[in-house]
Amino acid sequence: MKKQIALLLSLMLLCTAFTAVGVHASSLVVFDFEDFTGNNATLAELPPANSAGKWDFANRNSGSDGVNGITSAKAGKGTSVELISSSQSQYLALRFTLKNEISDTVDIKASIMALDFNATRSLAMRQKNSSTNLLAMMIDKTGKVSAFGSSTGYTVELKKWYDIHIIYNVTNGYYYFEISTSDSGAVADGYFANYKNFPDIYRVLFAYQGSFIADTTSHTYFDDIGINKVAPYFEEYFDEYSFANFEGSANGTTAPAGMSLSGASANVNGVFASDDVLALQTGDAGTLGLYKNFGDALNGKYVFKTIITPVSGDKSTSLKIGGDEVLQFTADKNILAGGENIGTY
Repeated sequence: MKKQIALLLSLMLLCTAFTAVGVHASSLVVFDFEDFTGNNATLAELPPANSAGKWDFANRNSGSDGVNGITSAKAGKGTSVELISSSQSQYLALRFTLKNEISDTVDIKASIMALDFNATRSLAMRQKNSSTNLLAMMIDKTGKVSAFGSSTGYTVELKKWYDIHIIYNVTNGYYYFEISTSDSGAVADGYFANYKNFPDIYRVLFAYQGSFIADTTSHTYFDDIGINKVAPYFEEYFDEYSFANFEGSANGTTAPAGMSLSGASANVNGVFASDDVLALQTGDAGTLGLYKNFGDALNGKYVFKTIITPVSGDKSTSLKIGGDEVLQFTADKNILAGGENIGTY
């Protein structure tokens, strides 16, 4: 369904700007593994749980003791976790399960070092009661990095630490991905097309994603892992309109670029330029609508900013988003937000 923003006008308004903006937040490091010792004999010992959740293995095959699992390692960041998997356990994962699933925005930070290119690695997320992976990051056997199914154009080197930062909005599929090291990095963002298949995030997996070179073992270091629920995260300035350069037409039937009008009538219902703001007016009959269509790109929760100044008139005026009336200036001078009276004008 196409998302649409409409100003349905029955009186004159002055609009100075319209902006769809984002909200950002940062995650905190939860695990630095400094007290983790591991067990080199079994590779089965796990880091301790904390208030957010607990660690376990996924796809650790029987007979894995001493072959597939984790241990502690020293690799320039104090104590780190080393994930070890043979080609006989191609989908081994160190998995963190949250006590409470996240249905808004998840913020993940981690550091990773690959010691070989014997297998494909991934950072994946899962919803509750599902074994289907949302592949937030993959590193293939040549070191090429992809995020949410799209290439980043970036390639990692062996035996080098990389910092990963992922922010993912569950409600609309918007993601921010960053990978960096001391001398290079890459950033990617966009919308994950299948976000509706993952209505919450309940598990995060640091994993091998199969595609092993036969009869090999792969080693990966992880450190400084943070998995957090944060304030809603949206694309910053998805779209922005300033009407300073809008000249319009003499009869009011020309809409600003990228927008459209309904109900316009020459010299009666229309849009006019007025002192670097947008002036909208209607006559005695009919209504006027000013619209902006975002297509399918705008989903879930968003923040909109605009300035609306009622000037004159005896009819109601409303702001609609996606067909829902979110703000109304009534003919009797009341202001309604979501149908509730919040004051007068």
